[in-house]
Amino acid sequence: MRVETIQIHWHATEAQPCMPVFSLDAGPDGRLATGGADNHVRVWRVEWPADGAAHVRHLASMDRHTGAVNCVRFAKDGRIASGSDDKYVFVWKRSEGGAAPSEGSEEAWVVSQVLSGHSSDVTSVAWSPTSARIVSGEVQHKVIVWDAASGEQIYVFKQHSKLVKGVAWDPLDQFIVSTSCDKTCNVYQIESGRVVSAKPKVLPSFAGDSIMALFRRPTWSPDGTFLVTPTGVHDSTSCTFLWHRRYLDKPLYIYSSPHRHTVATAFSPVLYKLQSTAKVHDGLPSYRMVFAVAYRDGVVIYDTERDLPLASIAGLHYMPITDLAWAPDGCTLFVSSAEGFVSAITFDPSDIGEVVCGEVRDAAVLEVDPSPQSPSKSDTKGLARGSDTSTVITPTKGPRRITPELITTSSEPEVRPVSSPPVSESRPVSTPSQPESQPVNVLQPRRVPLVFMGSRAGP
Repeated sequence: MRVETIQIHWHATEAQPCMPVFSLDAGPDGRLATGGADNHVRVWRVEWPADGAAHVRHLASMDRHTGAVNCVRFAKDGRIASGSDDKYVFVWKRSEGGAAPSEGSEEAWVVSQVLSGHSSDVTSVAWSPTSARIVSGEVQHKVIVWDAASGEQIYVFKQHSKLVKGVAWDPLDQFIVSTSCDKTCNVYQIESGRVVSAKPKVLPSFAGDSIMALFRRPTWSPDGTFLVTPTGVHDSTSCTFLWHRRYLDKPLYIYSSPHRHTVATAFSPVLYKLQSTAKVHDGLPSYRMVFAVAYRDGVVIYDTERDLPLASIAGLHYMPITDLAWAPDGCTLFVSSAEGFVSAITFDPSDIGEVVCGEVRDAAVLEVDPSPQSPSKSDTKGLARGSDTSTVITPTKGPRRITPELITTSSEPEVRPVSSPPVSESRPVSTPSQPESQPVNVLQPRRVPLVFMGSRAGP
């Protein structure tokens, strides 16, 4: 595993050469979209040639927004939805031979739909699994579901009492999730894109507005089995919750993060082979999934099989991390920050394990039981995690708490192995390619402390 902060100015103006990157997302074809404080949506191609250093190509800059862009998300068909402080959600599509690219761009992207109806800054957006609808959240407490083709509002939810800071759409198309500063996470049940009940299920135990977090980005696993929500609080300790879709009354796992609130989560789109020979309970999938959790300046990476994190990367950025995005092959995790830079965490095949299914494009084919229901004793009695010695989770014992080791930045940060997997030093940063209209200012490369938390060879 390697870590590289790609030190170009992703979003900038003449007056301010380095501005915050508030969001990023990787598309199905590998394009990377970013949204920033310069009011632009930008599209990039990031590649790793034989020399190992990141090579960045600037493909397009879209400047229709008049406020900072807080969230960008790709649809499965390659369109981009962007939410901004200007109260609008734009749907972008790549022009095939129509409009000419703007100066300094290789591609032309045009607005195919303007979603108008928010009364304040749009903080978050998410696509439905069919790419037919979009959900968005705003500062003035509202969550709106849109028809992506017509631009019509389908539903407006007003249950939150404070800022909405994150939204996510269930890959099985049965839930919409929103997180807020009002100490709750709301789960709306839907069916074929239609809301079953306007009254959401409220997941409590989240931090309030005293936490200085720009966003609180939840995520669903690619198969729809698990929901991960950041900025949780359990026994007065900061944490991240992992929920099973069928048992939303209580989190399945609690990942403790003392002294640091988590702000963003993201699942890899790839499924991996289990590394334990223990019998898999009916309520858990027969494969592993990997997800990342970001706090202010670092990232912890977990899988759904074992208690220990895969790795913890601390001191990654000087200013708050704002978003996470996995490449379609699951080999790269992109991290954006308010300091204006994007980092890339790249994995070798041996770091995570054997792939059993590439990018999950349609969760329905995995035949996950989507039924939202309360757990019975027979359902929960055998819910085990990882190996034969895994702790059994039952409603009476409550969810298990996990505390990853925090590797802090020192005056001489180092990359050090903790167990058998080899760890490479952070790579020196070379100058990525960029059009003349987008000058590259290269800074001195930094090294980031990195640690593996356990051997992936098995328990």
